[in-house]
Amino acid sequence: MTAMVDYYRVSGYLPPHERPGFGDYAPEFRDKTIEVPTLVIYAEGSPYARPGTLDGLEDFVPDLRLHRVPSHTHWLHEENPELANGLIRDFLADG
Repeated sequence: MTAMVDYYRVSGYLPPHERPGFGDYAPEFRDKTIEVPTLVIYAEGSPYARPGTLDGLEDFVPDLRLHRVPSHTHWLHEENPELANGLIRDFLADG
């Protein structure tokens, strides 16, 4: 578990005052805005889903399409590949 969490500890996705030992070494990457169209398929039935992770996402991803799927688990793409593939195909077709 520690190794998995350590990835996020060193990723730089926290303000410098919350990252002891980290400075602002790459100010050119300070803006974390995603400038490409982005699809998020969010399986709300997943025991790993935390709805709070979506709060404010649109502030960092201006061209966001969020599709919530209430009845599926973490393995939506295996449980319902037609749905997952259809959402991806629609997203790509809208370009």
